[in-house]
Amino acid sequence: MLVAGRSPSAAQIRRINDDTAWLMARHPGLVTGFCYLNPTLGARAVWDEVERCVARGFRGLKLEIANNARGACMRR
Repeated sequence: MLVAGRSPSAAQIRRINDDTAWLMARHPGLVTGFCYLNPTLGARAVWDEVERCVARGFRGLKLEIANNARGACMRR
């Protein structure tokens, strides 16, 4: 498992989600993927990753702890 710290980069987020996709493929019906996101990276980075994860069968979202729910990046 990759440990990315409190504010993972877009590349680290992609790697985490790639690892989840691998687990989903290895254990179909057992592992449900949640797309790991870091809203502090900006709307474009978040939407690009959401679209990539949805296309791979992910079923939910997981927001990174780097942001506060009251932060400006959460208002869209």
